[in-house]
Amino acid sequence: MSYKLFSLKDGEIVINKIEILTIPCFTNILRRDKGSQGDSSGRKKLQAFKEFAYIYHMADVKSLPSRSGYKYKMAAEYSKEKAGLDDNWKADDLVNEGIAVYIKEQTSLPKTTILNLISTYAIINTVVDKLRATIEEAASQDIIGIDKATELFKIIALLIEQGDEVPKLTAKLTSAISQLELADDKESRDTLRGSESFVPDSAYPDKQL
Repeated sequence: MSYKLFSLKDGEIVINKIEILTIPCFTNILRRDKGSQGDSSGRKKLQAFKEFAYIYHMADVKSLPSRSGYKYKMAAEYSKEKAGLDDNWKADDLVNEGIAVYIKEQTSLPKTTILNLISTYAIINTVVDKLRATIEEAASQDIIGIDKATELFKIIALLIEQGDEVPKLTAKLTSAISQLELADDKESRDTLRGSESFVPDSAYPDKQL
């Protein structure tokens, strides 16, 4: 079963402390937070929770970067901003380990397949942008030869044809994501029926949580 480390409630990331404490790298992120701006003593673990939010945006199958097929650099920039981390903050080995662990524990063939399809789907926009730039550059010339015009018309026809297919692909991927979310919700409910609802304070890595 995959970890349910994070969930979304009213648009905010909610940390599942019980499961966080079962994973060494996440526990170590909590332990090392000895204080940050707005939390000088580290009792609120604000820095740790920001790093958890970064991990969520980078790794969760339902985060915007995953759903949009962001490449690593773009995903990292988005995740850092959404997590409210300082400009000079960089993901270290512990955070990267947390991302790797979280991705691994979410992995299933359906999830991996859907994410790969989303990443492939995102390439369509890149291809369309480049083809459009090629058309605009050629069209800006004072004279266009017959061969070049024929090539451009073929490209335009191809784009129009694909424009008819994109909504269908979007609907299929949206449906796949919805089915994935329903499966995750069911798994979460089944887990709650067989789990304890209370964990004593002594189970926490320090007693400030």
